[in-house]
Amino acid sequence: MNKIPIPIIESALRKKPIKMPEEIYNASGINIFGKRLKSLVFSTDLAIIKNNNADGVIAVYPFTPSNIH
Repeated sequence: MNKIPIPIIESALRKKPIKMPEEIYNASGINIFGKRLKSLVFSTDLAIIKNNNADGVIAVYPFTPSNIH
């Protein structure tokens, strides 16, 4: 049988993820809705949100909404 080659897609963003310090796993953390969170990342940058090993993400819309017509 001929094997179909599988395309490999790589990105510089995926090669260097943001890693939380190992010391954070010694912390007690906080319990929110039954899940213990020890590390949070705060960002609106999709690349950072996607490429980290934090337990949770805090993301806010960076602009104040206004109804300018």
